Amino acid sequence: MGAQDPILEETVGLPGEMSAVGKYLFRQLLEQGTPISPSAIAAVTGDEVTALEAKLADAVTAGRLRLDTTGAVVAVGGLSVTPTAHRIMMNGDQRWTWCALDAIGILGALGADGTIESTDPHNGETISMAVVGGVPHTNAAVFILDGFGEQSVVDAWCPKVNFFENPHNAAVWAERNALQGTIVPASEL
Repeated sequence: MGAQDPILEETVGLPGEMSAVGKYLFRQLLEQGTPISPSAIAAVTGDEVTALEAKLADAVTAGRLRLDTTGAVVAVGGLSVTPTAHRIMMNGDQRWTWCALDAIGILGALGADGTIESTDPHNGETISMAVVGGVPHTNAAVFILDGFGEQSVVDAWCPKVNFFENPHNAAVWAERNALQGTIVPASEL
């Protein structure tokens, strides 16, 4: 994935001093595709492992980061190296994202060519879309849930931000689940 290698200047949703660490983690997950141990992170940041683990735990609680059973980082800022509902593929590599917006946003920020695969939660049909130069080419729609407040982004908001084969499916699914939000053509995001 490193062939298109712009520096991601945006934070990945981690507060204060963790934002620089978040950028590092995001970059490593994107390029390497493997979990990152706290000791590997501490070697780069100069933090004590115990202090770093406490910061990582806080980010997990806030829903901004995911760890595996060994305590290694497997997801940050919407990007995951473990399977989720939304898979992105580029340059022969695959990663996953927390929501539909992350899938489009990551490929878009990189200006990358690739593919996004997901499942329409309304009918269970697989959605596959080509992304060229960071722009999705599809007739699919995205349901974007209104706000997420103080809740965990990855647990409370992301599972409701999905791809649908068409706007009708998104509207029916949102109504059935009593969700308020916006339905947008994926090609416009």
